Amino acid sequence: MNKYIYFLLIVVLSSCADRRLTDGKIKPLSPETIWEEAAAAVPAFTTLQGKARVEVQGAISQQLVADITMQTDSFIGISVRVLGLEAARMLVTPDSVKVIDRLNRQYLPRDFAYFEQQFGFPLSFDNLQDLIAGRPLLADVTMYPVVNDTRYQFRMSSSDLLNEIWLYPGFMLDRQQVKSTYPAFDITLIADDYKKTGSGSFSFFRQILVEAVENYAIDLDWASVTLDEPVYFGFTVNSRYEVVH
Repeated sequence: MNKYIYFLLIVVLSSCADRRLTDGKIKPLSPETIWEEAAAAVPAFTTLQGKARVEVQGAISQQLVADITMQTDSFIGISVRVLGLEAARMLVTPDSVKVIDRLNRQYLPRDFAYFEQQFGFPLSFDNLQDLIAGRPLLADVTMYPVVNDTRYQFRMSSSDLLNEIWLYPGFMLDRQQVKSTYPAFDITLIADDYKKTGSGSFSFFRQILVEAVENYAIDLDWASVTLDEPVYFGFTVNSRYEVVH
């Protein structure tokens, strides 16, 4: 199965943006208050259903459409279409990753360890939830504030990891860069085109820049997002498909 489609399945993750949501002045707030405001700025939801246009630039460039269905802490379902036809379907749960490859008529039961080995950086169900919701990644450790006149900025560093996060004055994620020396990877996440959605503001445009085992850029442009409506994601494997372990 094409490696770029594989990655799109696991990270999938418009009109003019409302700049009033991102413009403003930086206030002298404590780091704890800033993080509380940042958490409140992200829409709270139990279910999400959306459609996104996806463009990949790398060794192979592709344009795809992804339908994303998520039930918080339960499952993420992704269907990827190329030229109007479904190319692949993925069901992600906290402990498994299952893929139907319709192009090659294969079923591939996988886990997150497999994808970490393939792409060279950590992946988890929680990370994918955060990516889809628009929350900063790998931010469950102590972050230190950095002086910045236009953004709230935080930095976390350890012996092999540097994690930097920039928030708009409205406390939504602007961008994030995670750099690791072992394993060696550099991931930049850029968020833009915020619109009021549900209880917060949702970023309808994301760009993901990856330097790891391979280098590529992914533009994720959400065309529609619906929150807290009943969702269903069918996942039936054709008995004639080859099972690839």
